[in-house]
Amino acid sequence: MGSEQVHTSGEMIGLSFCVSPVPTAPPQAVEVTAVSSSTIRFTWNPPPQQFINGINQGYKLLVWPEHSPEAVTIVTITPDYPGSRLNGLVVGLRKFTWYLGSALCFTTPGDGPKSPPILLQTHEDSTYTHTHFSLPLSPLLSPSIPPPPLLAPSLGL
Repeated sequence: MGSEQVHTSGEMIGLSFCVSPVPTAPPQAVEVTAVSSSTIRFTWNPPPQQFINGINQGYKLLVWPEHSPEAVTIVTITPDYPGSRLNGLVVGLRKFTWYLGSALCFTTPGDGPKSPPILLQTHEDSTYTHTHFSLPLSPLLSPSIPPPPLLAPSLGL
């Protein structure tokens, strides 16, 4: 709570105002993983309620190339049920590139602190597609059925 004094025609009037602070803790247990060559998945827990300091308006997922912190991609996620594990995706990233990822919680007055950055690399596109197929084996070629024994010809002596 802050206060301010205003002077009017020789009288002093005290005014009080209340500013809701920003969150004072980052999201907890943040995990950042590459799910493809252009997409990163974040999962996290909300900050402890006593550190949100107001009404949680959402989360910002921040991703930037390792050597270009000014090129930040920000995705805003609206809060889900309190206390539940949350997740979000950041799409449209460059393939096989090292990124740093961090998350923060925000209220109406502003952003809270960022979680510690996590370094990860998006996947590399493969040059071929894996195809899986199976063919039925002939019972004579199946490894589980031994071949019939070879019989020696009888010489009849």
